[in-house]
Amino acid sequence: MKHALLPLLLIATLEGVVTPGCHQPSPFPEKEEDGHGMAPQAEDELFATYRDPATGDIPAGIRAAEMAYAGGLPRKGDGRIGLRSGPAALLDWRSVGPSNIGGRTRALAIDLTDTLTLLAGAATGGIWKSTDGGENWQLKSDPGINLAVTTIAQDPRPGHTHIWYYGSGEIRGESGWDRGYRSRNYGTGIYRSTDNGESWEVLPNTVPGNPTSWDDAFDFVHRIVVSPTTGSVFVANNATGIYRSTDGGENFALLLGAVAQHLYNDIAVSSEGVLLAVQSSLRIDGTHTTGGIYRSDNDGDSWSTITPGTFPNQHHRSILAIAPSDPEIAYVLTYTGSIFANGREDVRFHKLDLGSGTAEDRSSNLPDFPGTNWAVGPSVITLGNYAMAMAVKPDDPDFVVLGGITLFRSTDGFASPPPVLDLYATLIGGYQDVSGTNFAYKYENHWPDQHAVVFHPSNPGKMWSANDSGIHLTWDVERKPLVWEDRSNGYNVTQFFFAHLPPGAGDDRLLGGAQDNGTIYLRDQGAGYAMGEEICSGDGSYGYLGENYAYSSLQNGRARRQNYLDAEHTQIQSFLTFALAPVAPPPAADPNLMFYIHPFEIDPNDEQIMYFPEGNVLWRNNQLEAANPLNHWSKLNNIAAPAGYQFTTLTASQEPAHV
Repeated sequence: MKHALLPLLLIATLEGVVTPGCHQPSPFPEKEEDGHGMAPQAEDELFATYRDPATGDIPAGIRAAEMAYAGGLPRKGDGRIGLRSGPAALLDWRSVGPSNIGGRTRALAIDLTDTLTLLAGAATGGIWKSTDGGENWQLKSDPGINLAVTTIAQDPRPGHTHIWYYGSGEIRGESGWDRGYRSRNYGTGIYRSTDNGESWEVLPNTVPGNPTSWDDAFDFVHRIVVSPTTGSVFVANNATGIYRSTDGGENFALLLGAVAQHLYNDIAVSSEGVLLAVQSSLRIDGTHTTGGIYRSDNDGDSWSTITPGTFPNQHHRSILAIAPSDPEIAYVLTYTGSIFANGREDVRFHKLDLGSGTAEDRSSNLPDFPGTNWAVGPSVITLGNYAMAMAVKPDDPDFVVLGGITLFRSTDGFASPPPVLDLYATLIGGYQDVSGTNFAYKYENHWPDQHAVVFHPSNPGKMWSANDSGIHLTWDVERKPLVWEDRSNGYNVTQFFFAHLPPGAGDDRLLGGAQDNGTIYLRDQGAGYAMGEEICSGDGSYGYLGENYAYSSLQNGRARRQNYLDAEHTQIQSFLTFALAPVAPPPAADPNLMFYIHPFEIDPNDEQIMYFPEGNVLWRNNQLEAANPLNHWSKLNNIAAPAGYQFTTLTASQEPAHV
């Protein structure tokens, strides 16, 4: 009777195309478009997923209500257990790891008074602090507040270095990316610490009215800098402009820009207090306005335009870096939003001489090594401005480090092209050049997708890197090839899309699909963080630990079957040493109907059966453990969802089984 079990065996969630309800009026537009990679159905899909089916709308303030509710749930031993009965009341959550794999990190700073102390900000993991040079980390922000950290700044003035600021809100995130939609991680303003990063409080005048929609200038804080001469706090807010506070963050005033005028903004300050700002021509609605580069010599009271004539007329995100040893030298890295015919992004690079008021376009000297596979990172690829970082060596204004998915260096500020025959003179992190079937495609002890580069303030050869897998350190930035150390031990900020626990009691194995860190396998140690192992690459997705095989998947539904390497099934073959057997998607499935993080379900009563959704229909494989499982898919047309709907998640019934 297996053919009759489907109506009862599967519980699936459907998502349909809906008409939005009436939203509260706001001066802030709801649409955000950066002109790169936005799928036509992306916003409809996201809206359909999160809407209230009773009203057809996303409830205002729902995230704040969710956090308030979660904070009030009864916990084991807190005296409130009588509020509800049953096993759910006994849940007591703890973090199990992985201890050795970090996560997407947008901000990193070194304490000027104690260079063994570092503060790091994870994209969805909060503020972390290390007091031993990155050997160990502790979470310092409240887990109950917003964790989308984008920038960290210390007050550099003597007697004020105990004061820190961090900003929240990421207008271009990656953890929610699905079918071309790159999610926004809404912020809740700016936070300040007056005890050297031990505790944090939000600055009241930066708190948005609604933490789940764009209705405030401080929803997306991109950069914070503090003037070393005046102590004024400057903030570059995406989708608005440049703000200043002269009273330690109590109040802020808009200096450059306007609501919905500049989607991307950045700011930098020199050791002498000179300010540089850059604003995109791209607006929040996808149209363009006048953007460019600006300078202020009077603490932001007035600004002059210093945009070079060679600067692109239309441009998306730009980032700034001022040379610490020569405050009259600065660099600008720009993603224009355009794509060349060969598929490479149009990325520009300018050197600014603030003393003479001149500029030089050095874009043609950016790394562009021969090769056809962009994934090995032979050029500056930002993934549509998602990954951009740049810094100047403290003792050399010509030594520039910059990157997108891959990290590069130049000893002459890219005044000349990189040596084509000496790749590792320029390439220093992220991806490395590979060929054939060599799976060692990442730079040793480093990771792709660069978000921050920070030099040690008194040891200019020492440099820190923050990327999609956490934090890395090199002791000699001039060494060839560069040698990195992973400093993410205990930095527990991995972003998981999915987690799987085997059904058996006492089974300590765990499997999770992680953002840009593949499928991670670990064993719960009972206390503390467990070590994790990446058993499949890419953006990890759904997985399953079965009786005979383990299953992992990466973006767009690409599921793989993996062997166990021991009789106890505690060791799993790795993609680095084995060719994994593909099991999905079905050969006849339409790849355009795959979610970026795509679900599948293995029948817990018969692990030969896998279910796989494709739009509004389901596929079934009833010989999953066959030599070639791709030959055994059939489409279940008899349970197709209505037109305009699609299966977004599913689960199989264990009891009753095979009804």
